[in-house]
Amino acid sequence: MKNKKTEKKSLVRFIWAFPLLVMLLTSIMKLIKAPSLVANFEKLNGIEWMIPFGFLQLTSVILFIIPKTRRIGFFLLCSYLGGIIATRALHDVNHIGIILMVLLWIGMYYEDKEFFIKRK
Repeated sequence: MKNKKTEKKSLVRFIWAFPLLVMLLTSIMKLIKAPSLVANFEKLNGIEWMIPFGFLQLTSVILFIIPKTRRIGFFLLCSYLGGIIATRALHDVNHIGIILMVLLWIGMYYEDKEFFIKRK
């Protein structure tokens, strides 16, 4: 029988599983140059950045998944998602980045509350 702390931690992992899966999927799509993403990058005149962004995104996800490097992965993912939010806001595209960012912050808060507490 699981205790409440274990059950809560499982739920938390589910909360940040969605943003991580989306980020993992889109990073792979960028690395294999999926036609739908190529069209989006061409609209933004940034096709040459597709592969580097894919590697950066994949690296950030991997760093977040590894417990010892979760904090640096969290900062990298937040930075990446911030760029997505800014770019999409300028080009009037959907705002999925905001949803992913909120879910990532909620998941990180419940995973590592000490990370958000001010130390004296």
